[in-house]
Amino acid sequence: MTIIEALEPVADAYTVHTLATACAVCDACGVPLPRALVLRWDSAADANSRHGFAAYNDAAGTGMAGIALSDYVATALGVPPGPMEHGRGSRARSNADAVARTLGVVWVNP
Repeated sequence: MTIIEALEPVADAYTVHTLATACAVCDACGVPLPRALVLRWDSAADANSRHGFAAYNDAAGTGMAGIALSDYVATALGVPPGPMEHGRGSRARSNADAVARTLGVVWVNP
């Protein structure tokens, strides 16, 4: 995954990313994977009750909340997370813009 490709998940506050995606984003941005932020669930019902999302299938899994990944990458690169007053989607897009500037890449936020 390139840095440009990694910015898309950083800008996405609403997805629960797979652990593989979270690892690839962290690798591309040059930060370690934050194991403490990894979500674990035993079933779809467990994912809903413990973490508040609907899993794609009724099986155990792991992942990382989009806003947690976004805030983590920004903070790990020395950028304070964006403001929350306009919601987590705006915050994640602000984080992605700041991460792009910090890493010196040109990126057009979708």
